[in-house]
Amino acid sequence: MGSHRYLYLGPYVECTYRKETREVVITSCTNTKCAEHTQQRSRGEKFCAKCGSPIGPTKKQEPYFASIYDVFGDREQLASLGYDPTRRHLWLGSNIRGTRNFHPEDECQIDMAKIDQAGEMSWFKDEFAEDLKLLRGAYDNVTIKWGLISYYM
Repeated sequence: MGSHRYLYLGPYVECTYRKETREVVITSCTNTKCAEHTQQRSRGEKFCAKCGSPIGPTKKQEPYFASIYDVFGDREQLASLGYDPTRRHLWLGSNIRGTRNFHPEDECQIDMAKIDQAGEMSWFKDEFAEDLKLLRGAYDNVTIKWGLISYYM
């Protein structure tokens, strides 16, 4: 099994994740003054090795980065999705006016002077209006851009 590098040329959306946290329940030392209080422990442990307090359910705040599936579910009409929680950006793209999603083994040539970037951006805003509304509800700084994206599948 291998992966392939692809190129996408056209309009896309870049979003910045909000600085949100979510409360999660973990199994850890129940002593709030212990350094191990918010450290996940194995389920077999009964007492904290550091302070001797019981191990049990503990609430903890963790950073939360909404994934594309949190926003859209499993919607099939989106042509191409990708997000990288380490970069805290998300992009979605759609092939428009002919395929411009290239496999590395395919040879291609595009006359960039003939591409109507403004028209494609306008089309993109109209075509994905509902999706953009969902993105704006979940992310900060939702920006529509036009450019080249390189990705692996």
